[in-house]
Amino acid sequence: MLPYTNQKKIPIGEQDFESLISTGKFYLDKTNKIFELLDSGSKYNFLSRPRRFGKSLMLSVIKNLFLGKKELFKGLFIEHKWFFDPSPIIYLSFASYSENWDLTEYIKSNGNVYIENHITKIKNFEHFDLGFIVEQIFKQTGKPVVVLIDEYDKPILVHLKTIDKAEQIRIFFSNFYAPIKDNDSCIRFFFLTGLTKLMKMSIFSVLNNLDDITLEETYSDLIGYTHKEVQQNFSKELSSISEKYSVEYDQFIEKMKNEYNGYNFGSNELIYNPWDINNLINFHDQFQGHPQT
Repeated sequence: MLPYTNQKKIPIGEQDFESLISTGKFYLDKTNKIFELLDSGSKYNFLSRPRRFGKSLMLSVIKNLFLGKKELFKGLFIEHKWFFDPSPIIYLSFASYSENWDLTEYIKSNGNVYIENHITKIKNFEHFDLGFIVEQIFKQTGKPVVVLIDEYDKPILVHLKTIDKAEQIRIFFSNFYAPIKDNDSCIRFFFLTGLTKLMKMSIFSVLNNLDDITLEETYSDLIGYTHKEVQQNFSKELSSISEKYSVEYDQFIEKMKNEYNGYNFGSNELIYNPWDINNLINFHDQFQGHPQT
C-alpha cells in the first residue's frame, strides 16, 4: 500500500482570494465563468447557494478583479481577458452578523469602501444612505461603483423566531436598497448573494431589476465543482487515497460521486460542494475511507 500524499495545499473555509493566492493555496479556476458573467451578464445579479459552497470566495475574486490586482490572476483564464482598470467598490458581508448587533451599526462598521489603494468604512460617510454613498463615490472618482453584498439574508435568518424583529429588518432593508435604482448611472456592477431568495423581504420588489441567476444553466457551475473539474484537478490526491484504502480508483470515484455529487442548479450536470471534496482530500482519515468502501 502506498502512503497517502496531498499534492496540493487545499484550503478549507478560506474566503479571501488574495490571501489564498499569496500563500500558495489551491484555487480551482472559475474565472472563465466569472468573466462570462461580468462580460455578458446583467448589471444587477442575485445568486443563492447553500452554506460553504464558495459564495464568499467568488465575491472576493470579483472584488480583486475590480480592484485591478492583475498579479493575483497569473495563469488563470481571465488574466489576459480582463482589463484591470480599478473601480471603486462597496463591499458588505453579513456573514458575521449575529442577533446581538444593531443592524445600522453593523453596516457602518463592516461595510468597506475601496477607492484605489484606500479602504474606508461606511460610517465615515456623512449620511447613512446607500444611494448617497454611491453618488458621493462616483462624484469623487468619476468612475461608476461596484456594489458587492454577501449573505444578504443572514440578518433575517437569525431572527426567524422573532417575527416582530424580522419584520423590522425587512422594512429596514427595503429602505436601505431602495436608493440603488435611483443611482443606476453611478453603478457599474451589483451582486447580491445569499442562502435563499426571501420573497417577502421586499428587496426583490425594490430591486426588481435584479437578474436571479440561481437556476440559470449558464451559471450552474459558477461556484461548486463539476465531476470533470474534480477529475482534472484532484486525480493525484484521489488516487493516493484510493490506494491507501486498497480500493480500485474507478470504484472509489464512483462511490465518491454517489456520496457527494448531488446538487443541481438548473443544469443536467450535478455539482459537488467544494467543502465536501476539500475535506475528503485533507481529512480523509476522519471519513474512515469515505466514500464508504
